[in-house]
Amino acid sequence: MEDLIQKIHTFQQTRPCVFSPKNTPDVIHAQVESNGYFTILPPKNRPLVDVCIHWPPIFDPNGYYYHRHNFFELAYVYRGSCINLMPESRLYMKQGDLILFNPNVTHAVGTLSERDCVINIIIQKDIFKQTILSMQKSNDLISGFLFNYICDNQKMLDYIYFPSSPDYSVDLYIDNLLNELILQRPYYESMIQSSLISLIAVLMCIHDSTHQHQGKQLMSSIITYINSNLTTVSLEELSEKFHYSESYISRKIQEYTGKSFSKILQESKLEQIKRYLETSSISIENIAHLIGYNDASYLHQVFKKHYGVSPAAYRKNVQSNPDFKKYHRDF
Repeated sequence: MEDLIQKIHTFQQTRPCVFSPKNTPDVIHAQVESNGYFTILPPKNRPLVDVCIHWPPIFDPNGYYYHRHNFFELAYVYRGSCINLMPESRLYMKQGDLILFNPNVTHAVGTLSERDCVINIIIQKDIFKQTILSMQKSNDLISGFLFNYICDNQKMLDYIYFPSSPDYSVDLYIDNLLNELILQRPYYESMIQSSLISLIAVLMCIHDSTHQHQGKQLMSSIITYINSNLTTVSLEELSEKFHYSESYISRKIQEYTGKSFSKILQESKLEQIKRYLETSSISIENIAHLIGYNDASYLHQVFKKHYGVSPAAYRKNVQSNPDFKKYHRDF
């Protein structure tokens, strides 16, 4: 496959500049002075989808300009790295990362060295709507991203970030998109939409894979923390520890385990009680204290309700007969 950078440069020689003639340096400076950003106005005959190398080439922390535009922008770090700045945040991106900006988001994108290359896929609103609405049942995040924009939802996301994935590459899909733009064969507009659907489908796979991996990592950390802090742990404590709201953590525990936080905590305590009963001679009263129960009678009540046998009877059976657990599946 021909190097994408060279192919895009060749392609761009046949295309109009991304900026309207109205975007002269004087106009840009005047807009920045007045609004804090300038507006990119694509030419009237701009295609529904276009591909270009991002401008400006090098990020200057003292000289960048925020900008806005009325199209969706998908920026792909093809080589090296870049930085994305919004008025209240910044996002560093490495090779293979992608970001999808909503229209009218104030931002600035810049590469960090001469070697860096960011490929921009400019998607006009009409074709993005057609493409995503045809896929809306596939991914709630991306279809919701579009829906919130259409409905002018004030809580809409400014962007979606897709970290690089070793399992998925977008180069081939961008190359296919470029080929359709360059050749413009019969029905090429339908082919462009088909290529765009394929590209966005890959982004959905990247998002789902990343989301699931991160979710499993978070849940593993939460369960480990619960098991290590049985006497004190609470949803409030988990919220402070992992920097998520109590409702979010509660919902994620239910989602990944099928159980509530209180159920997970109780089962973890029961497992620890069993270990004490199996491996030590610590009194039931002291076990209750160690596990965070108020008194031994409550421990007795909870243990017997769950396992059908008292703690004392369980200890006697398991310590006198090592095979007791093997033949009693409840344990």
